[in-house]
Amino acid sequence: MNIFPFHYGYAGRKAEDVFQIDESRFAKSLEDEAIRLDKTYSKHNAQNDATVVAIVLRLRKAERARDVAQCRFLFVSRNSLLQRVSRRFVAEHCEYDAANVPPVLTVGQIATIAWFVASKTLEPVKVTKELLANCYNAVRPNTGWAQEFANALESYRKSNPEVFEARAKSAIFLGAARALAREESLGQTPLLRKINFAQLLERAAREAEDRERASADVLADVQSKAEERGRLLGVSQQSTEIASRISRRACRIVRFIKWTLVAVVCLVVVATFIGSESGLFQSLPMKIAGIVLLAAVLGLSVLDLLGWRFATRIVKPVEHRASLVAERIRLWND
Repeated sequence: MNIFPFHYGYAGRKAEDVFQIDESRFAKSLEDEAIRLDKTYSKHNAQNDATVVAIVLRLRKAERARDVAQCRFLFVSRNSLLQRVSRRFVAEHCEYDAANVPPVLTVGQIATIAWFVASKTLEPVKVTKELLANCYNAVRPNTGWAQEFANALESYRKSNPEVFEARAKSAIFLGAARALAREESLGQTPLLRKINFAQLLERAAREAEDRERASADVLADVQSKAEERGRLLGVSQQSTEIASRISRRACRIVRFIKWTLVAVVCLVVVATFIGSESGLFQSLPMKIAGIVLLAAVLGLSVLDLLGWRFATRIVKPVEHRASLVAERIRLWND
């Protein structure tokens, strides 16, 4: 199909054919997406839209830009399905990426771009107030659309009160119904009157259920991760507690060995003096005192090993002071 003006020269036709897309495949993609979303999309409309996208891409000649002002050619439509499918199609078949301007943008997207660029106070050549106003008026529903939508909801409520009341409890359902009605009617009140409202609300209910199910899955996933983190934290705390308990037990064993050695040394000293001819340990009170000292040292070491706090409170300070005395003696000798 020749899409160029009358002065078009066919000499470069082969070079330009490189930029042509498979219109039949694109039209089939539009129909499949419409079926998946439970929407109506006639073959004639799909073929016309495919031709439009093919014209835009052919005129662009593989020029891919990230700026709307530099994309050369663009088709603006109120059909959001056409915009989504065309973006995905050119990404799969024309080496576009997510940052490139697709061949089709919706009126709402253009209005957003115009509003954003206008807020940057660029020169009026690129974005004018008229463009912004026209895009806003184009994306806004017709006068009376909201009232017609409310009347349709009220009519459905009267004919199916139980079903409507059960669904109306979900804010997602009402939002989905409004979005679907606006998309199907293109914001036009006469088209809204021709829509089968029962089928539209059924689709809105399914969409609301899908969203709620997705939200529930997300919440369940978050809760599962939180429980897993709690379990790992509990395991970590338990491991730390076990390690601390083992460390304390090892310290008690070391102290027991130390004080047992001290008791052995004391026993040797006392036995030596008792068995000697010196009169220091020959008296009964001194013998009793030596035996009590040995028993106290051994008893404290055993009780400390068993984890008695009373024994630990006595043994630790004594051990600390003994370490200080030993350190001072070492320094004095040095």
